[in-house]
Amino acid sequence: MTTRDFIRGLLLSRKFREGFYRCNSNYRVVEQLVGRVLGRDVHGDQERIAWSIVIANQGLEGLVDALLNSPEYLEAFGTEEVPYQRSRVLAGRAQGQLPFTQKAPRYDAYWRDISARRAPADPTGRAGAQFSGEQISPAWVGGKPPKFAQTLWLALAAIGGLELVRILITTAAAMLSTGSAG
Repeated sequence: MTTRDFIRGLLLSRKFREGFYRCNSNYRVVEQLVGRVLGRDVHGDQERIAWSIVIANQGLEGLVDALLNSPEYLEAFGTEEVPYQRSRVLAGRAQGQLPFTQKAPRYDAYWRDISARRAPADPTGRAGAQFSGEQISPAWVGGKPPKFAQTLWLALAAIGGLELVRILITTAAAMLSTGSAG
């Protein structure tokens, strides 16, 4: 198995499809795959759109095959080299480019916004309340749980604390009583 075949298997794996591909827009998938497979940023909106059309027509498998079989990939990495970020040092600049993994996080604002809209609605019908800072439960007033819940929590905490003290005292007494009789 070549490194290129291994990378193809990773990009077409169930984990990648469910954990990344289905969680992002086609544009975001293109940015990530071009950055990680070809080792460079996407060259503008035209390239982003062109690769997105490949996804729309051929699916993820078509995009992965197109990238891995491209002359650019084969010239830069061949079949046995692991892709890396190319041309990080730019002539005439004091610093190189920011690493791709730092400037392109796995999930961007697009996915966070979609997640907030998909969040289950609360009983009052205000979907996404947990993301907007609104009150989540009608039983909580002013951000505090009901009085009986507070009382129950304090009682359980006190009982648990007393039980811990009892265990410590019992253990200490057992340790002190097992000495040898001189």
